[in-house]
Amino acid sequence: MPDSELELTIFIEEADSDAEQLDMLTNYLQRDLRELGVDSVGRPATGAAPAGAKGDPFTLGALALVVASDILPKLIEFLQAWSLRGEQRVVRIKTPDGLEVEFTPEHRMSGEQIAALAKQLSQTST
Repeated sequence: MPDSELELTIFIEEADSDAEQLDMLTNYLQRDLRELGVDSVGRPATGAAPAGAKGDPFTLGALALVVASDILPKLIEFLQAWSLRGEQRVVRIKTPDGLEVEFTPEHRMSGEQIAALAKQLSQTST
């Protein structure tokens, strides 16, 4: 993978959402991320599920993506805004190195904080 790309896993949670609602939210987020221009986005591979299973709570709200480092600020702004769409919505991003950031309606990042986080995330990809 080139140095200019970063692998991330995104997890979403929304209080009082059942598995079907969480699956629907995950699909919406996946579509929105494609429109944003991430290099690739999809459900993380977790092995075979039992026949008829729609997913488990850990994979229903999870997406794996590859993003170019130059659009990280745009991605962070988007995820922050996306978390604000629901009163009890939480969006977390996690790097393979274990760096984890959480976006909630109660915590909003400034432009400077977004730039600093994008820089920090870019440095984890090297």
